[in-house]
Amino acid sequence: MSELTLHRLHDDVRGAALVVAPSWPLSSVIAVNPLAGFEDRPHAEAVARAEALFGARGRLALPELRAAHATGRVGDADLLDALRREVPGLDDLPPVELGDGPRAVAELLLADLVHGADDPRPVRAERTVAEVLDEEQGTAVAAAVDAAATERGLARAGALAHGHRPQRSADRTQADLRTLAAALDALRVPPYAQRRYLEAHVAAQPGWAAHLRWFDAHHGTEALLEHLALRVATEAELVGGRGWFRSDGPPPRPATASLRARAAAVADHLGAPPAEIPTIERALAHLGRDRRAAVWTDAYERAVHDRLLGDIAALDGPDEPERADDDLDAPQPIADLVACIDVRSEGLRRQLEGAAATGPSATPASSACRSGSRPSRAATPRTSARSCSRPGRP
Repeated sequence: MSELTLHRLHDDVRGAALVVAPSWPLSSVIAVNPLAGFEDRPHAEAVARAEALFGARGRLALPELRAAHATGRVGDADLLDALRREVPGLDDLPPVELGDGPRAVAELLLADLVHGADDPRPVRAERTVAEVLDEEQGTAVAAAVDAAATERGLARAGALAHGHRPQRSADRTQADLRTLAAALDALRVPPYAQRRYLEAHVAAQPGWAAHLRWFDAHHGTEALLEHLALRVATEAELVGGRGWFRSDGPPPRPATASLRARAAAVADHLGAPPAEIPTIERALAHLGRDRRAAVWTDAYERAVHDRLLGDIAALDGPDEPERADDDLDAPQPIADLVACIDVRSEGLRRQLEGAAATGPSATPASSACRSGSRPSRAATPRTSARSCSRPGRP
């Protein structure tokens, strides 16, 4: 096996690892963006790719969104506004003639959003040979591969806990690359498909892969390479020639309801006869299968966003921050910080809390949260700092 072949395989390992973000140990982890590996793509495309790779839903499920609609969290007006943003010229489309009279396309699309057929649960569309074999022959090879990789990961963690520092050599890296290359060859994975196939293995155990990315960056190791070499070699051994890589693969089950199923549900809601289902289906085609969830997400977020901006705009006159009784003697803070608890702001918030807790006139961060203070339009610099975080709420 040539050095060039191994070098290209090493590049494929590094590329496959990018579908998960590095994750810190549990003692210090904050959060990671589950779409970090797809930030070069438009959001809808990134979500679709992640759903196919991980077999997990990237948005709230339709029953959850419809429950929010039933409670008034999202209204019909919010959904219609989102539909107009998603389907340009929606209000100019000619009405659809049904037996009980003309219906606007917007009305039918709204009925589909609220009453249409539910989307099936996402499944992994890109699977390993072991996963396909399990489905076709009723074996349990994929679970055995996961167990072997988990056992090795736990052993590594135990060694670290006992003070054993990981070491890496070029010879060990070469050995793992050769093991991985031989296993891929045994599974008949061609060079052009190796990165994609390794992505499926990374996504099969995303938690381990994410932590091993961090581990390699902080310890100068090739733990993720070792992880993939072990997974694919174990897979090749357990499959034992009963299956192999197929470039087309078995057709994945759809992750969205078909237009015909959606139209049938709308017809049932409207009391329309089955003969009118094709007519309703043509109207629903203005909102493709993968765009319905995007409309719901837009409406769900904008409903709170627009309401919040309206409340802020309605405030008259500068307001002094409201302060709790036990806070009256505390110095006026330089600023009140309201931060979301997510990966982008959590680190900043912790740094500011640390500075506030050790400053010359420190004020506990929790007091700002208790006070429910609002931003002041004019702040007077003082020597104290205070910050608090609040989860986003409607």
